Amino acid sequence: MKLETLVAGLAPAVGARMHVPGIAGPDAEVVIDPEISDLAYDSRQAGPGTLFFCVSGFERDGHDYAPEAVDRGAVALVVERELDLALPQVVVASVRAAMGPLAARFFGDPSRHLRVIGITGTNGKTTTAFLVRELLEGSGRRCALLSTVKSVIGGQERDVVRTTPEAIDIQRVLAEMLASRDGFCAMEVSSHALALGRADAIHFAAAVFTNLTQDHLDFHNSMEDYYLAKRRLFGAPVRGQDGSAARAPEAAIINVDDRYGRRLAQELGPVTTFAIDAAADYRARDVVSDLHGSRYVIATPDGELEVRSPLPGRFNVHNVLGAVAAARALSSRASPQRCPPRGVFPAASSRSRRDRASPCSSTMRTRPTDWRTCCVPRRSSRAGASSACSARAVTGTAPSARRWGPSSPGWPTWRS
Repeated sequence: MKLETLVAGLAPAVGARMHVPGIAGPDAEVVIDPEISDLAYDSRQAGPGTLFFCVSGFERDGHDYAPEAVDRGAVALVVERELDLALPQVVVASVRAAMGPLAARFFGDPSRHLRVIGITGTNGKTTTAFLVRELLEGSGRRCALLSTVKSVIGGQERDVVRTTPEAIDIQRVLAEMLASRDGFCAMEVSSHALALGRADAIHFAAAVFTNLTQDHLDFHNSMEDYYLAKRRLFGAPVRGQDGSAARAPEAAIINVDDRYGRRLAQELGPVTTFAIDAAADYRARDVVSDLHGSRYVIATPDGELEVRSPLPGRFNVHNVLGAVAAARALSSRASPQRCPPRGVFPAASSRSRRDRASPCSSTMRTRPTDWRTCCVPRRSSRAGASSACSARAVTGTAPSARRWGPSSPGWPTWRS
């Protein structure tokens, strides 16, 4: 693709202008409109025909690595300031803001043809993404996966190099999914990716909000900033590959047991909701949870679903609810009963039998708010009697959780 073709139509969106420095010497030549064969933001990945993005990072400035990229074969640059280098430069106000639209255009805007389900929230993104994929695959739909644990493209698993890929990486992977004949993609979307514009130019068919608890305040200035970053997935003014505003997700699926979820639902208007306690479109009742998993009934707009799951804890009930609502919003055939074995959800991000027993252990270790959500009412064998499952029993499947518990210094006290 020619550079001018790639940049054409993007100027109003990202404030782009072309700059070609003058070159001294009678024999000096520069190709004003070079052929672009690849995109890169890491100078070590630049090669012949590469358009190199000089990203201003938190610790390093990509402009300082432009000469190395040129030495490796880069034929043009995207910059925030003009550089004294003899090749075309696309000058923009923000290289990060320009990266998403340019990457989408270069790779053919794959998310316009791929049904992408974005899942965001503090906890539950990975589990929900895996469950969405299981539901869609069980209904006969080919679904790819892009998570912090692994990616699945065309049915083939791949390791994930970065937990929050840059826009170029995301668009490249989406294009590979489309080429592999995947029709859907379940994708984790972190607050970092949203705040830094890495998810810009992705057309989401559905977006799921799991919850919002105190986390990542080393990156976000406040909980309000953290919430606003998450909210970008549901209708922030991001830009498509042609510079136009990307459309809002067709379906917004929100956990209204979470107070930030209730706020989001009120701000967005008509949405699909899920909950255990609150009134919702998808609501779990008769929840029974023990060391072997959970059993409950989901009341849906289309009737009731009886669910058995090896995923223990109240928070995993929320994960299943969000996954069912998202999958059924895009495929009416999607149902837990279609997942093998019948009626049972497999553990999400596990590779070993031990992991399958406790897929929540990684989050329980660091977030004290998750401890309480593990404890859901357990029905007794005596009629009318009930008791809360003990925290010790829940964490018996997750040894790492013992590093942080009620006996630990600084453990918070909750009021019921």
